[in-house]
Amino acid sequence: FFQPVLKYDGQDLELTPMTLIGENVEGEGTRVNYENGGTFTYTEQFDFVPEMRASELMVNMIAFLPKEPVAQGMTMADAMKMKKAVNLGEVKIADGVIATSLRMLVADEVMEASEDGMQVESKFAVNMLELAPH
Repeated sequence: FFQPVLKYDGQDLELTPMTLIGENVEGEGTRVNYENGGTFTYTEQFDFVPEMRASELMVNMIAFLPKEPVAQGMTMADAMKMKKAVNLGEVKIADGVIATSLRMLVADEVMEASEDGMQVESKFAVNMLELAPH
């Protein structure tokens, strides 16, 4: 079980938790092969506030042996009630957020919205040549 948390400006935004289960575990979750391991993708969307520009993405993890089939919607408290539950602690996995909605492409320049107005970052080196008739 893991619970992602975005930490910013003294606040914690708990994101949707995810449950990883072994190949012999009954229930719902992302199945991971014992011998080969595996990969998974986690995607989350939430409303952005400017304070999130300086943020850290953390994850709280709990390992356990399920007593019964694992159900979706489990919480950290539910996971800690499971057989042999061990809180593996909090780990930082990334800095910041992807705030694509604040960026726009205008005439080959990337413009970024900010509290102070627009910041412009050149995306391409532009060479211009003017031809005049003789």
